[in-house]
Amino acid sequence: MEFDRSWPLFTEGKGLRFVEYVHERPRWDEAVAEGSKAEKAQYDAVIFHKNQEWSYESELRQLFLLHGLNHRYNNARIEYFLSIPPEIIVSVRLGMFCDPKTVGGIRKALKGPSLAHVSLKQAVPNRQEFSMTTVELEVSN
Repeated sequence: MEFDRSWPLFTEGKGLRFVEYVHERPRWDEAVAEGSKAEKAQYDAVIFHKNQEWSYESELRQLFLLHGLNHRYNNARIEYFLSIPPEIIVSVRLGMFCDPKTVGGIRKALKGPSLAHVSLKQAVPNRQEFSMTTVELEVSN
């Protein structure tokens, strides 16, 4: 999903951060002390780093602490949620091999009045380069 970056939650605290695209996977050191700066740096490395092959995404991420989120119990598991107002959703982007039933369900959801402004896009192979690009899909199908 693509969101409007001007939403206040994205600008509070540390806000959104660009993902750093790297060639090597971040390493996790079990010996690092819990709660230390080194442990925080490890979490940041895992959350805000991604393989170089994904750099075309120019992805932004933000970390939210669970204790500040809405939650519910589902089969003895706790599920956490961040309430997102529909007006900040800009687009929904689907993977190249997204199941047609899923595409149909998303199209149906986007026909509702609160999401009518949201565009639907899908990843497709670039014809000239060894990469992916996105194309806009009709919501009405």
